[in-house]
Amino acid sequence: MKTYHIYGRTTYAEPLTLISSIRIDDNSPISQIILDQQATIEWVELVAIPDDKIIWARSGEGQTQ
Repeated sequence: MKTYHIYGRTTYAEPLTLISSIRIDDNSPISQIILDQQATIEWVELVAIPDDKIIWARSGEGQTQ
């Protein structure tokens, strides 16, 4: 199983926003699954980012005093 974070926007003027996170089998067609889940909304862009590829940057990390 793999977790993906799905970001989307309905107009190019707005930023990509987290709309959901899903867990699927590694061999599943991620694009079709996302399109099927989000079919009721007219998106101009949808992006799936694998959880294991995200580099989290949090305030305070890596700072020295």
